[in-house]
Amino acid sequence: MKYEIVIIGAGISGITAAIELEKRKIKDVLIIEHQPSVGGFTKLFHKHAEFKKEKEIVEKAETLSYKILLKTTVLGLYPAASEPDYHQLFVQGPKTSDTIEAKKILIATGSLEKPREGNVIPGSRPSGVMTPYMAMNLLDKGINLGEHVVVFGDGRIAKSTAAKLKPGKNCTVFDHTYSLERIQGVSHISSIQVKNNETNRVENVTCDTLIFSNGRIASGFFLKGSEIEMVEDYKIVVDEEGRTQVPGVYAVGSCTTLGEDNHENSIELAKRIVKNLWV
Repeated sequence: MKYEIVIIGAGISGITAAIELEKRKIKDVLIIEHQPSVGGFTKLFHKHAEFKKEKEIVEKAETLSYKILLKTTVLGLYPAASEPDYHQLFVQGPKTSDTIEAKKILIATGSLEKPREGNVIPGSRPSGVMTPYMAMNLLDKGINLGEHVVVFGDGRIAKSTAAKLKPGKNCTVFDHTYSLERIQGVSHISSIQVKNNETNRVENVTCDTLIFSNGRIASGFFLKGSEIEMVEDYKIVVDEEGRTQVPGVYAVGSCTTLGEDNHENSIELAKRIVKNLWV
């Protein structure tokens, strides 16, 4: 299968680019998505006011005319030897594997939350410690997270997670002026140590659930060993216009060095790439 443009990832960055491409009447476009639906990793949060813009974009994506391969994983990207040759993608779908060729590729695979293990937080390894995404999954299924919940962070994702907790829940939220110093507990978390970064005062906080993540790990694992340059946590190196060092391969969103934890700049970056590079 050959396409003019292939977008890897149907999260906010990917579908924003697709919507902009369709506005410009570019027809030969394929979208590849690992998840069973479009919307990306933040889709669980779209019911909250903080994510109104993202929700509207996902709703617009329902009318896209482009072919979308869901539950399909890109296992490898093999850049063209030279222009105008096609780049090759090796993909695995629900039933079969295939090779897809594209003149231009936009990587918009997003990123995963970096949990306490990735932040090397001292202390024990008890149960009851989870990321906001895991917490939202459990809350959506009606599962009680605990009686004394601590949420770390003051970004949109942390705020939406705290808001999702049932009214009356004993929930404590620590913003960026605090740092997590230690996790304590044997089989289950019993308390944490937090430090006020302004006063350096450390206090012990009792809890039976900790919702924590700090930073992102870009979903660029399939690029390992390829010619695409990546830095720490698999972030793809791009310039201000989303170009990688490989001609015809672009990247946008939280999987890149221009991305950020709360996905707030992904929409504008995706629009700029389409406007400047594919018009």
